[in-house]
Amino acid sequence: MSTFCYLSSSNSNNKHTNNESDDNNDDDDPVVRALETAPLAFSSDPSLVSATSRIVVPTLINERTTTSWINVEIFEPTEGATTTTCTATTPPTTTSSQDESQRGGGSTSSSSTVSGLCQQSRPLVIYIPGICESAETRTVQEMAIWAKTIGVRLAVIELPGHGLSRTTTTSSSSLLELPHEDVLVVVKQVLEVIQRILKVLMGTGADSSSYDNNNNNHTSSSSSSSSSLKIPYVLSGSSFGATVALYAAEYISRRIQWWLKTTSDEQQQQQQDDPSDPTIPPIPPVPIPPLKDERRRKQEESIIDDEILWKDFFMTSGTLAAVVGVSPAVGIDPLALPPSWIVSTLSFASAILPSARPPFTPYEDSSQYDCPTNTTRNYTGRWPLAISKFLLDLTSDIVPKDVMEGRLTLRSIPKVILMGGAKDVLIPIESIRTFEANIQSPNKKIIILPRVGHDVLTNKKSSSKALETLFGALFE
Repeated sequence: MSTFCYLSSSNSNNKHTNNESDDNNDDDDPVVRALETAPLAFSSDPSLVSATSRIVVPTLINERTTTSWINVEIFEPTEGATTTTCTATTPPTTTSSQDESQRGGGSTSSSSTVSGLCQQSRPLVIYIPGICESAETRTVQEMAIWAKTIGVRLAVIELPGHGLSRTTTTSSSSLLELPHEDVLVVVKQVLEVIQRILKVLMGTGADSSSYDNNNNNHTSSSSSSSSSLKIPYVLSGSSFGATVALYAAEYISRRIQWWLKTTSDEQQQQQQDDPSDPTIPPIPPVPIPPLKDERRRKQEESIIDDEILWKDFFMTSGTLAAVVGVSPAVGIDPLALPPSWIVSTLSFASAILPSARPPFTPYEDSSQYDCPTNTTRNYTGRWPLAISKFLLDLTSDIVPKDVMEGRLTLRSIPKVILMGGAKDVLIPIESIRTFEANIQSPNKKIIILPRVGHDVLTNKKSSSKALETLFGALFE
């Protein structure tokens, strides 16, 4: 039996609420009703591994009153084998060496909330698909099979305007509902959704918490062994989804740095008050260059200064084990850039006719990854001008500049894994190399897959290796 969990936004009218009893205030909204009755991912085909539940998180877009409902498909591992018609890569037949009692066991139940459904001790993979993709793709189906086989949970976030996520009351979503004025708007929404996923699936870990300075691990200060249990999760994505995951991890990293610095200052003060107490050396603040663009600066401040968002992040039992970016949209081949006058013309045209789909914008053929084949969740056709311009700016200017100026470092993320195809013409492997060389995670690596293009997760030559790496990041 499927479970629908509607969660009120953690940020309503720019004010937070911790009153969980208010979670159903918008039950009469037509979008909420539509999502409540919509079939779960892959449930139309009994031969596929289908989602077991759904989380819907409404978020506000900047200062607007428009609500963006983000759909998250949850896949809980269950017993029994499943055969797929999507030519999915066969996952390993053996589980990790991690003891079953550590991962948690038992069957799911038909509780009215996802919390009652889930076994909260299971590790979790959070995945963000790329532009035009939803939770109903061959990639997600393969991931669901892997997750089921090794006994971990999978949460797939459908970006705004993708799949069942939407900002309007229309019968279907539109790519233009993706906030394309600034990637940080999308990042803020996704951070709110991740916070809710952790809160619902993993619960609260302790009444107070801190960070392990040596390992960058979030640990509970509670003496209770149950409350101090920290459950690993991996944040991952493909293409634009990978870029969003990397930016989300960057702000998680900054909050870890802030937490460590605050804790160090408090301990230093205690040492001054009582010299007999041990102390740790203070951690110097990491200078981060301010954003010159006022709009981006305000958006970044709205992320960093959201105390309730971060408190909930660090109060859950989840601990970020790694970030895995597959073909991340972090750069572009300079030779592929159009002349400046064409870029200027594109900017003007996208502002006047954002929904126009001229023949020179990228063409998306979702039949290459639709699963099941009759799904209507994925986008097919020319990209709208506004989305094309948004991705061009992101890869040619915003990400490279943020990296080179020290605003995208991931310095407190325990592990960063980047994967790319050696023959990728959309996101050249050299741009991923440059990105990897400039981030400052203590454990980072890049995996280059030969004879593969941008389709790392759908190409039979690379998908098995990519998924093995992604899920393996939970246990390394």
